Amino acid sequence: MPRAGIPELLSDVANEALDLISTEVTRARLELDERTAHAARLLLRLGIAMTFGAVALQAFSMALIIWSARLFDGSYLVGAVVLGSVFSALALVVGLAVRRAALLTKDPTSFPERAPRALPEPSPQEKTK
Repeated sequence: MPRAGIPELLSDVANEALDLISTEVTRARLELDERTAHAARLLLRLGIAMTFGAVALQAFSMALIIWSARLFDGSYLVGAVVLGSVFSALALVVGLAVRRAALLTKDPTSFPERAPRALPEPSPQEKTK
């Protein structure tokens, strides 16, 4: 069996490297297509869920306004204002909680109670052990 020369070996290695790169690029494209399709399906589900959630929240709000109007002698305006105030307070609390969580994940040292603490220095007796 004749031995191949160095140029032929380098050519074979280059061809195999090109084949490998081509295969990996194709594989990456397929994986990206799969992930994109999966993300699109999830976003569609999220959109449908948010639509149903908005309709349910509106129905629940109307029921609360009607119920609270009965408490205030049939005044729908007072019931709507009270319910709007409650929803505004809830939105404020949730917004502040989300803001705090976002800041905490961005920079854990922004909240001292959650910041990593430095380990105490060992005492001289512990250093000699």
